[in-house]
Amino acid sequence: MALVFTGCGDKAVVFTGIDEDGFTRNYIFNTDGTFSGHMSGTHNGLTMNLIVVSGTYSGNPNTDGTLTLTITKQISQNYLVGYLLGVALTGQTSVTITNENVPLEAVPAEQQQTGTITISGGKFTTSGGIVFTRQ
Repeated sequence: MALVFTGCGDKAVVFTGIDEDGFTRNYIFNTDGTFSGHMSGTHNGLTMNLIVVSGTYSGNPNTDGTLTLTITKQISQNYLVGYLLGVALTGQTSVTITNENVPLEAVPAEQQQTGTITISGGKFTTSGGIVFTRQ
C-alpha cells in the first residue's frame, strides 16, 4: 500500500483513478477524518493540478466497507468556467489550473452534501464511472 506522509508521522490512504480525459484523480483520506480530491494531468492544452473538493469522512479507508463523506469545500464550477473563458478570450492555447487561480470555496452548512462510497477489493467506483484503487 502506498502511503502519503501528511506531516508529523501521520499517514494518509490514497485511492487513484484516471478519468475519461486522462487526468489522474486522487482521493486522499487523512488519519484526522478529513479527505481531499485532487486532479492532475494535461489534456488538449489544459493542465490541471488542484484540489477540487475536500471535507470530512467516517469509516476506515484501509479496509473494504463503507465510507461516509461530507463535502465542506469545493471549487466553484462557475468560477472555473469564467476563468477558462477569460483565458480563451486572450487567445492562449494552453493554461494551467491550480488552486491559486481556481480556489476552494467553503460550502455553506445547509448546502453540504453527504454521500457514501463502498470499497470492495480495495476499489470503489464513482457515479461518473471512474474506478479508484487503493495505493
